[in-house]
Amino acid sequence: MNVCFLFIFVVFRLTSCFAKRVELDWSVEYVYGARDGSNYRRSIGVNGATPIPAVHVMQGDTLVLNVHNKLDVATSLHSHGIYNNGTNYFDGPSMVTECGIPPGESFTYEINTAAQSGTFWIHGHTRHADVDGLRTPFIIHSNKTPVDYDEELVITLEDWYSLEFLVRMEYVDNVKGQERPPVNYATGLLNGYDANRTAPIKFCPGKRYRLRVISMAANNWSVFRISGHKMTVIEADGVRLMPLEVDGLNLGPGQRNSVIVTALNSTDFNYVFEFISTASSVDNLEDLKPRYYSGIVEYREDATIKDFSKQNDKEPVWPDDMALQAADKQPWLPVDRSIELTVNRFIDKFGVPYWSLGKTLYQPTIVPTLYTAMSMGNLASNESVYAPQTNAYVLRHLEVIEFVISNPFINDHTFHMHGHDFQVTEAGPCGKATGGYPEVSYRKSGPWPIRRDTVQVRAFEYVRLRLRADNPGVWRFHCHIAPGHDYNGLAVILVEAPELLQKQQQIPSKMIEMCKMQGIPTAGNAAEQDIIEQSGTIRNILSDIGSSNTPIPVPNVSGPILTKVIDYCRHHRNDPSRRQPREPVYDETDSSETAIQRAISQMDDFDEEFCRVDQGTLFDLILAANFLDIQPLIDLVGFTVANKMKGKTVEEMRATFNVKNDFTPEEEERVRQENAWCEE
Repeated sequence: MNVCFLFIFVVFRLTSCFAKRVELDWSVEYVYGARDGSNYRRSIGVNGATPIPAVHVMQGDTLVLNVHNKLDVATSLHSHGIYNNGTNYFDGPSMVTECGIPPGESFTYEINTAAQSGTFWIHGHTRHADVDGLRTPFIIHSNKTPVDYDEELVITLEDWYSLEFLVRMEYVDNVKGQERPPVNYATGLLNGYDANRTAPIKFCPGKRYRLRVISMAANNWSVFRISGHKMTVIEADGVRLMPLEVDGLNLGPGQRNSVIVTALNSTDFNYVFEFISTASSVDNLEDLKPRYYSGIVEYREDATIKDFSKQNDKEPVWPDDMALQAADKQPWLPVDRSIELTVNRFIDKFGVPYWSLGKTLYQPTIVPTLYTAMSMGNLASNESVYAPQTNAYVLRHLEVIEFVISNPFINDHTFHMHGHDFQVTEAGPCGKATGGYPEVSYRKSGPWPIRRDTVQVRAFEYVRLRLRADNPGVWRFHCHIAPGHDYNGLAVILVEAPELLQKQQQIPSKMIEMCKMQGIPTAGNAAEQDIIEQSGTIRNILSDIGSSNTPIPVPNVSGPILTKVIDYCRHHRNDPSRRQPREPVYDETDSSETAIQRAISQMDDFDEEFCRVDQGTLFDLILAANFLDIQPLIDLVGFTVANKMKGKTVEEMRATFNVKNDFTPEEEERVRQENAWCEE
């Protein structure tokens, strides 16, 4: 099987009247194989195939993807780099613009390409299904043929793991202070298979080749170059660039480049292509980081192979965003306001890292954020309406925002903007480099900054981005490193011109239906009224304000804890007694042992799993249940804590619940004497 997809296109004079609907039927399903050549495992493919065949359309076509979900979990698709102007609901990220396609259900995405051409890709955007194979190139060929070349090849660079993504993340999440599992380092794939086993890339002397190079990696950075050949960069992330000659490409996860490579005029030699795959988030390990892969660029089958020169080899020239200029010569956008987003890293007590970008770590919401924006009327322009864990920023229509992304940590990131490309105008040092990292230099763009949708922000670096808010919708801005970064909270949400969004777009009825199938609310910002009225506090507020649209603040409850509380209330929504005021399950005649056993006997499987959390979360749930006045939840969590305390000494309880003893010995003795009666 030839490793590269070769497409030769004859140039026609096309106008919009030739635009057509390109319809594809995709059955998203589990497939089995060993794409890395050694580890046979389950992955995700389309119509029984993996890797998934590339999608090609002409600019102006509408791509119609009829998706049938044969997985045992919900799924969704994101067309990476596509604006989806006027169709925000087709963007794909689960619990942002949709609820996902339930198992056994079908849904149709319609992707309009009139405003764009270039190199894109399509991938899963629910449960990181892209990491397990739900990803493929998406090429939109321009009608205007702005660049002269003879043939083109699509080259995909991937990282592939021996274990499924969620299995690997479960190992990390469940470490809980135990010995770390061994590093599951990825194998580099080129066009879907082990890059060391790829068939030759065939060149004909004198021809000009357009290489569309796509990093579909989940975690690893990718270097790609060809010995004895220069590359001329002409495109980044679907935006045409002024030509710039380089020695090779250095792509972060999600990034794409098109380059022109002119084949040499002789068939005396064959040459080597090199693919280097490395991850800044993994410790340096012998033979693992980085990993080197190579193959042959073939002019003649029996020709001598010429490798990279080892003598007098100058430092290779790589494309730098500050050196690349947009071909349409769009000048720097004038800034209306600035938003500073700083990467933060948190390590929990078990050593598991979490990330945030700005306010707090991102977590999925109870209502898809787009549906909140569409249903809250004038309140949709108020950032406080959105769940705190969304990190929501409301953008005014047509204002120019400068984002300052600061990364004071040793890990590299790529950040992807849904619904937009942005100007990359400046980069420089952020804090003092440590860990052997070189100091970051200050760089500034020329007069026509590169625009792209995915940007690298290296360790100890800041980057300035500018965009015009000209695409009403709800758009995710997130790190595109799936393991640990995006998965553990490194994202924000941009709510753009919600007042226009409500007037111009309507969520398809099928999407509402799919949410209802999964028990996911489709309006407001929390949950259905019969669920929230299990809270005495909320009932009292509602009785005071009536049918007003006034937001109800819940200041003493964090977003993740509120999500758990609503999950509890949703599970028990059909118990009529839970929506009425009630007394605690114990009385004064109960012994503590009797009360605890009675409470435990009333727990169902959901309740047992609900309470299987760390001590800090248990106490947060008690505080939330008290503030919200949900007596059954107070009983459940309170007795769970009491059961954990049963039979323990004071010192053991302090150790279990991490309670610091700030009494002096004299104060502690005095307290014992004052309360001696309770031990009689």
